[in-house]
Amino acid sequence: MNREDFAIAFSEKEAEEAIKEVSLKIKRIFPKKIYCLIVLFTPGYSPAQILKTINFTLNPEKLFGLQAPWLIFEDKTLSKGIVVCCINKNELFLHEASLEAKKSEEIESFFHTAFKNIRKKDYFFLSFLSPAINPSQYLNGLKLSMGEVFGLLGAGYMKKYAANSYQIVNNNIEEGMAAIALKGLDVYFLQLGGYVPLGKPFTITKIIPSRNLIMEINGNPAVEIYRYYAEEKYNDFMKKKIFSLYPLGIKKNGSLQLVNVIEYLQDGSLMYTGELKEGSQAHMMFLDTTSLFNDARAGLLSLQRKGQGLVFIVNSLSRKNILKDLAVEEIRFIKQTLGKESKIIGIYSDYALSNNQEKGFVDLETGNILLTLWD
Repeated sequence: MNREDFAIAFSEKEAEEAIKEVSLKIKRIFPKKIYCLIVLFTPGYSPAQILKTINFTLNPEKLFGLQAPWLIFEDKTLSKGIVVCCINKNELFLHEASLEAKKSEEIESFFHTAFKNIRKKDYFFLSFLSPAINPSQYLNGLKLSMGEVFGLLGAGYMKKYAANSYQIVNNNIEEGMAAIALKGLDVYFLQLGGYVPLGKPFTITKIIPSRNLIMEINGNPAVEIYRYYAEEKYNDFMKKKIFSLYPLGIKKNGSLQLVNVIEYLQDGSLMYTGELKEGSQAHMMFLDTTSLFNDARAGLLSLQRKGQGLVFIVNSLSRKNILKDLAVEEIRFIKQTLGKESKIIGIYSDYALSNNQEKGFVDLETGNILLTLWD
């Protein structure tokens, strides 16, 4: 994607002033026509005010907005603000739809109806899910209606980080799911991990997928796996609830896919975020910060060689909690390695969704960084 095809801007000002500031920054670059506008905003900004002000100042043909607890803009992580990306690429075509939270059981029919005339292999899909949408229902409905061979980038939340979890699709404000099909972009994927397995593998012997619960590991109450690893520090481990420091690595297609444990219940079960099947082999995982940046450099340089377009990042909230101050350094490192010509925006979420035509299946990850280059 050429520089004249897109522009990005951000503001940390209050309410309407922030919306006006980013609108004026975009208008200086594209004074006549705005085709597609993507707006990322933290809680505290009114989606109705965003919609009203942007329609008045920019009047985009397509408008998509997503509320997230943390944002990324270039080399910054933002707990407050608005990030805007304008795409004016002539070849770009979009088809969009939204689903209300109360209709989450209708995901399969939603995709069948909303995208029935879309040739999947020609399009790249974006999906954003609020806490009201169960990711397991989403994955099942998506697979039944769309199959698995298509490009997908998505993000979702298990927890509520504000009273509401808003999405904007054109003139509609929802709290369910937004889905967008894009044609005319080349999209390249890169995943940054850094997690390494600890100890011997174990087996997930009983789960309840509809409730995102692991009931048994190796035939014992699931929570006992932490007693095995924490040993005499088990009581302190459970009191501090530091499960996110040690996600589960599930063996899938020759690699370890991360599943994050977010809570334990009195019956010994574990509540999780991610994709999981009964009988899966798993490892306890740990983020190796000592080799994190060295391991990431090669992948980032490879992505840089594919183009200097827009980089959209879906980062992990659990990863951010683990890295603490290093989380900011990681974003700076990504920007520095990709170079000043690459424009970077992104969000933090509980989980990320990804798929491409070479891979042929949808991943749901909870601890890695997912980067996509739009060119």
